[in-house]
Amino acid sequence: RYRPALKAAFAQAVSALAGRERNVLRLQLIEGLPAEQIGAVYGVHRVSVARWLGQLRQRLLAETRRALRASLSLSPQELEELS
Repeated sequence: RYRPALKAAFAQAVSALAGRERNVLRLQLIEGLPAEQIGAVYGVHRVSVARWLGQLRQRLLAETRRALRASLSLSPQELEELS
């Protein structure tokens, strides 16, 4: 029932990311590169990449929830009930 709205909210969240952030996600999720190899691409340690990925996940979740809540006109409690 909410799949189209969720898909649109997630797409909006991804499009709000900076180019490097989208690329890091692509390298991990689509290309399947481990943090060590992504770190080599950017000249940073794998721990930095892991930190980036954790921050990106948090931002994507928060922005997706914000966009979903706005598009469906939900209260915070109603959004929690969808989870």
